[in-house]
Amino acid sequence: MKEGDAEEPLVYAPGLNQEGMRLPRDIFSNKLQYLVTRHMTPLIAIGIELAVCAFLIYLAHKCAYRNNRAGITAIIVTIGSFVILITAISIEVAILNEGTIPTSKVQFMKEIAISRPGIDAKEWDYIALKMNSVFYNNSSWVTPYFFYNGNSCYSFFRAYYLKPYKKSTDAGNTNGDAGDEFQPFIHQAIKAYEERVNEYWQSALSGEASVGNQTIGV
Repeated sequence: MKEGDAEEPLVYAPGLNQEGMRLPRDIFSNKLQYLVTRHMTPLIAIGIELAVCAFLIYLAHKCAYRNNRAGITAIIVTIGSFVILITAISIEVAILNEGTIPTSKVQFMKEIAISRPGIDAKEWDYIALKMNSVFYNNSSWVTPYFFYNGNSCYSFFRAYYLKPYKKSTDAGNTNGDAGDEFQPFIHQAIKAYEERVNEYWQSALSGEASVGNQTIGV
């Protein structure tokens, strides 16, 4: 699946209002425009911090002795850069974690269990479209553009659910993290995902299916 391909058909979710129900890939002219829109909150916070740093540097130049200005400016820039970096990382992590709050987690696992997407690009596009709406409705931190396309949705699933689950089972817990009350939902979703992947692999081995543009990028 190619990101930003204008020829890709739009994906609509049955039962939902189709007006405006498009993936960010089909809305934004390029990935940069999407990233700026999706990260508007941290960008605003960083802008405010830059303004504060600039004001502090101005005050330093107004109030400090001439031979101390360079040192004070360097300290402000260093501390300001560190604060900006921490702010950007913290907000981004907070936004990503909003995709794993209980209501969003259950709905996400439900969609995967029902759709059984495997590595089918169109199926992941469909799930991304549905979950963009769900995440947006469940959290004031999230924009309607959480997932750019099916690829980003699949990457999120792998990073936050599939890999931790595999790591847990490899460590000897056959049911993953037994302390997680949502583990049964995660288990069922991963089981459905793996069954579909295995079906595809068996079809590919027998020559009934071939790897092409309709498979997700991994």
